[in-house]
Amino acid sequence: MRFAANLLFQYRVVPKTRKRTVCESQVVALRARSANAAIRRAAEIGRRKQHSYRNAIGGTCHIEFLGLIDLIELVDQDESWYRIFSSAAPKRLVTPTKRLSVLRGRDGTIGAAIWAVPASESGVKKRRRRS
Repeated sequence: MRFAANLLFQYRVVPKTRKRTVCESQVVALRARSANAAIRRAAEIGRRKQHSYRNAIGGTCHIEFLGLIDLIELVDQDESWYRIFSSAAPKRLVTPTKRLSVLRGRDGTIGAAIWAVPASESGVKKRRRRS
């Protein structure tokens, strides 16, 4: 069976540089034999993606897995995520092409934040998993 998991991560910086926590919602595709197996696998993927690194201003950036936002079974071959909801004005939810994330510059994104810039490529360390 195919599933898509929406994982939630937080970017925790020490020393703290922002009042609000920067978060990331990341959708990953996976295969599992059952819904419960998919939940375990998704959590394992989230834990594996955790890491810490020294940033360019001498602090440490911790990317921490907080848990699952949602997990869905994928039925169609080309499907990667779906959400069914109701809206009074659904056309207002469509993003103009020029504002799609894939076409936007880095200004205003996490990439423009100095606290997120690694000190160097050698400064990247994987966080050890606790047993």
